[in-house]
Amino acid sequence: MKKFTKILAGTIVLSLVACSEGNKTSGVTEDDNAIGENESSSSVVQLSSSSVLESSSSSEVQGSSSSTVVIVPELWNGAKGMTRVNVGNDDAGYWFSFADSEMGGMSRVRYPVNVGNESSDEDMEELVSYCGGICATIELNGGSMPMAGIGFTVAENGATADISEWEGVCVTYSSDFAMNVLLSATGAGDTLNLDAPFITLPKTIKNAPTLDQLLSADKVVTRCAKWSDFEAPLWVPDSSRLSGEAAAKQINAIVFVYKSDSEKVGMFDIKGIGKYDATLPQWSEPVKVTDFVPNSSSSETDSSLCLWNGANGDYRVNTGFGDGSETSRAGYWYSFDDAEQGGASWFEWKADCSMNEADCMEYLIDVCGGLCGKMHVNKGTARDAHIGVAFRLDDSEPGEALPRSVDITDWGGICVTYMSKIGLDLVLGIDSVDYFSFELDDSAELVEKCMTWDDFDEYENEIPGAEAAKQVRFISLEQWSGESMTGDINIVAIGKYSETGACGVGRLLKE
Repeated sequence: MKKFTKILAGTIVLSLVACSEGNKTSGVTEDDNAIGENESSSSVVQLSSSSVLESSSSSEVQGSSSSTVVIVPELWNGAKGMTRVNVGNDDAGYWFSFADSEMGGMSRVRYPVNVGNESSDEDMEELVSYCGGICATIELNGGSMPMAGIGFTVAENGATADISEWEGVCVTYSSDFAMNVLLSATGAGDTLNLDAPFITLPKTIKNAPTLDQLLSADKVVTRCAKWSDFEAPLWVPDSSRLSGEAAAKQINAIVFVYKSDSEKVGMFDIKGIGKYDATLPQWSEPVKVTDFVPNSSSSETDSSLCLWNGANGDYRVNTGFGDGSETSRAGYWYSFDDAEQGGASWFEWKADCSMNEADCMEYLIDVCGGLCGKMHVNKGTARDAHIGVAFRLDDSEPGEALPRSVDITDWGGICVTYMSKIGLDLVLGIDSVDYFSFELDDSAELVEKCMTWDDFDEYENEIPGAEAAKQVRFISLEQWSGESMTGDINIVAIGKYSETGACGVGRLLKE
């Protein structure tokens, strides 16, 4: 494998211009431009590098809209696993990310999977495999003009390239906020001057709670722009203005910038990059923004019954117990496995940290609106494999390991929103030995399953469900098995029983 270390070791100088007549934002509404337009200020952001490997060729992909979304095949198609943009230079075409730390901001680009390998801190191979493109959550935070973004190099560090023969560029993408596309020409050393010709591409979707749900909605569009469509910010003096055609002859990178005048969070998925095609939709054509609707029954849902909804960014199940202090562990999720019994089961979380760490929990929920990853079930030398996630209903008495038992019969039952490629047991833990369970079927889509306490009586439990609900210490979702298996999971929401669902996320399963 070719080792590619640093694309750019320095900083990017961003110069931005206020929205006024003539800015390149056609087809973008005022609401779209909340994180899209250039403002009249100058900023410096730190650029981080990436190293990736080129993979297979590109093709068409189908969107869920009525028309085919075409990824132009000459340059890059994430849906086919390509990780480097084919710019005609083996030392370029690599993706990178940047944020505003050098200007005092705290913005960041958060990827849904680990990024990096032994060759680079930001290798994108796993990311492209996960989302069929370059996808991330952008968190804009701090500073007078928070900003962050991604881009790909057209020439190696400190050099420029002439890509005028492309005639322009096409982008296939999905985003819940607008983004600026800039033609970045090289300045002194390894500093990029981004007060450069740009256009603004509008958002394609709104109200998607998480990045995973934005990806599942599959609302991608293709928009193309000629080099002449790109214009420098209006405040730049005529003597210093660079046209889009001129920038294309001395370009170092194409950069996607997300910014705002306030703190915001947004998500995007860039699927393809191609040379200009006049037969495809142009950048100035309006985009019909899709309103994400997660659950057709959500209008009937009583939200007061929802105890935890990761899609809303909740970190703790509202059990109604615990003292509410910072040290209380009631309602917080944790994981367990069979290592002490000789088992080899483990979770492969979509975060590079232990599940039991609070910051990892927040990361998981921020990334996918729940507890997301792969469950690897392997009994090793144990009698059976045993692995799962759980939350305590209450805190423990001083000196006791187990939490206090509580009465939750007034819940009437429980609703669980989940996706799991392997079946799970929903367990009401009475003590370290006795438990009460209900079998949840595997599901490749996000579903909400609601059960009364009496429904638990269908299984071989020693006491009635209503009796078990009077003495619960913890609730878990787990897998016991004598066989090895692996499957994706995402636990998204917990609620009290309701025939119409409790949290309104996922398709409601009805008998």
